Amino acid sequence: MFYRGVLVAFMAVAVYSLALRGDTFFCQRLCDDEVRSEGYVQVSCTSSPMQKIGEHSIVELWGADVSLLNDESHLRNLLRSAAEIGNLAVIDSSFHSFHKLGVTGILLLSSSHLTVHTWPEYGYAAIDLFTCDPLLSNGLTNTTSVSVDAEAIIGHLVKELRALQSVNRRIERGYGGIALPTFSRRS
Repeated sequence: MFYRGVLVAFMAVAVYSLALRGDTFFCQRLCDDEVRSEGYVQVSCTSSPMQKIGEHSIVELWGADVSLLNDESHLRNLLRSAAEIGNLAVIDSSFHSFHKLGVTGILLLSSSHLTVHTWPEYGYAAIDLFTCDPLLSNGLTNTTSVSVDAEAIIGHLVKELRALQSVNRRIERGYGGIALPTFSRRS
């Protein structure tokens, strides 16, 4: 009896981790093949909608101005001006120029971070902007906080780095939204 309880607990963890991966087909087969053979049946499947608490923009720039991509001071000022345009509060920053080419930099924001990594030899820059709303993450209505304008931030960076091409991948971040099966012992 003890081992069956351990098996069911293990299966629940396995199903949960597979659900996090989005592997619903394997998850269902695992339930069918293992749990049901031990006398358990799936009685329900519950899910909740994802509660958005942030947005993540992953931006790639090609054909950017090589001299700007290698200028640490310019990049520091550029990220700070982008943060100001987007209504972001900067807590701290750190930038580093590499020996011959390239700069990496981060602005630590009250709402998360804004980073840049450059490869001037390729005219390429990678930008990462993650913003979250502390009111939303606490389940409160966003009525008093200032709206973050991610599009204005990204647009400013693309324009000022004189990129010929850019791609912005936006990902909503949050919790919940995972379907989990519930099992019951067959009578």
